[in-house]
Amino acid sequence: MDLRYEYPRQLLKLALEETLSSHGAYTIEDAKIRASQTRNEIFLRQGFNIDIIWRPENGSLDDNFLPVRIPILKGALGYRVFLIRQSDQGRFHAIKSLNELKTLTAGFGHDWPDVHVLKANSIPLELSSDYETLFKMLITERFDYFPRGINEAWDEYEQRHPFLPELKVEDSILMYYPLPVYFVVNKSNKDLAQRVEIGLQKAIANGGFDQLFFSHHQSMLDRANLSGRKLFVLENPYLPDSTPKGSQYWLKVAFNQAP
Repeated sequence: MDLRYEYPRQLLKLALEETLSSHGAYTIEDAKIRASQTRNEIFLRQGFNIDIIWRPENGSLDDNFLPVRIPILKGALGYRVFLIRQSDQGRFHAIKSLNELKTLTAGFGHDWPDVHVLKANSIPLELSSDYETLFKMLITERFDYFPRGINEAWDEYEQRHPFLPELKVEDSILMYYPLPVYFVVNKSNKDLAQRVEIGLQKAIANGGFDQLFFSHHQSMLDRANLSGRKLFVLENPYLPDSTPKGSQYWLKVAFNQAP
């Protein structure tokens, strides 16, 4: 099972439970066809097989979908630690600035919504169309590091370390760019978007949202040691004015920014 999917599924269930009395019964089923992110987006736009997905903001969500602009991960996906080769840890300890980091190459998915953020910040990239292949490309030195959300890195490491023993979560650098992740639906499905938004707002107000989020992510936040890392901040030029500003939507993290 891909553990990245468990929390969004539970959060969607929470939003639907919060609106049970006002909107009625519901069922949640996994899509019958396993497909890439791009294919799932096509299915959603066409109204085929899929009613709701979750996607990072890419500046054009409004063109293709109806996003529910409540960041379901409280911005956690924008806090990036690196999967690296164990033998390279010393190289990363020695990095003191973003410009020095840019002498190395990152691996990334070619169609991932935030690949444009890395390109806009002139991060050298080696791209792949296959998620699993990226881990093998890292170990075989096709690139130097694999930026992963703090909600992803340790699960991915633990699942793959038994057969990729050289894999390591780098322990000194934190890359950050603002990256909200939203539930999105077909543009014609306003009723579902409204129900999910109402349910999430209720869960935020009564504390259920944070309770669920931290039950899934607190151990990861503790392990990430965000305040003890060198922070390199990237600009995200693709955030629309509709990005929520309220502090209740975002992680509160204290850290010192590196040059």
